[in-house]
Amino acid sequence: MGLLLSTCGFTTVLSRCATRRVLKPRRCQNHSGIFDNQGALQKISPGNLKLFVFSTQYRNPLEYSEQAMQDAESGLVRLYECVAGYQGLDRNENPAAPSVITDKEAAKLGSLEQRFQQAMDNDFNSAQAIGLLFEGAKIINKIMQKLPPEQSEKDLLIVEKSVDTLVRLAQIMGLLTEPARQFLAERKQSILENIAVDEATITRLIDQRYEARKQKKLGAQRPDPGPSARPEYRVEGWS
Repeated sequence: MGLLLSTCGFTTVLSRCATRRVLKPRRCQNHSGIFDNQGALQKISPGNLKLFVFSTQYRNPLEYSEQAMQDAESGLVRLYECVAGYQGLDRNENPAAPSVITDKEAAKLGSLEQRFQQAMDNDFNSAQAIGLLFEGAKIINKIMQKLPPEQSEKDLLIVEKSVDTLVRLAQIMGLLTEPARQFLAERKQSILENIAVDEATITRLIDQRYEARKQKKLGAQRPDPGPSARPEYRVEGWS
């Protein structure tokens, strides 16, 4: 399996084979009729499709739903956000700074690659391997949140190695192949285009809501919980 995982065309070949699997027909609540394989695949981004495919063990049928694709997209975004968060980390190494990473966290991250390979060697359990990627990203995010303004050399080294491992393992499955910040920026721009509102408007509304909460005036401003309670926040295509 180790040789297979290092093969250049592994992800391309496997994902193409996987998408040819017979998807279990399903009637979606918001659609009449049966799921159209080809029609749906044309609307799905490659990254979302790969995460969707590999999140299911290959012996099990792939069952399409809009919710499943939304979950795949959200999962992919979480992985990219983890990498982007590290790239934006304000590094201030201090030899005297205490370590904030627990032994359990260090052990989990240190064994990530080994456990990933064990999962793939276990009858190609890609679903378990994907779960390990999310576990690693969750631990990395937790560590970055509690890093002090001045960090120990040990902590910075662990985080750096862990992010490198996370990216390398994800790329085996064709994930995290784009620059993290670029991916998130393009996705943000796509969302703004679809909801027909500019970024400045969203920022202004968020600031207004934050300030209202801060001053504890939001509740008093909207005694009626009906649709007209927050007209200033209703933007076409955005709720």
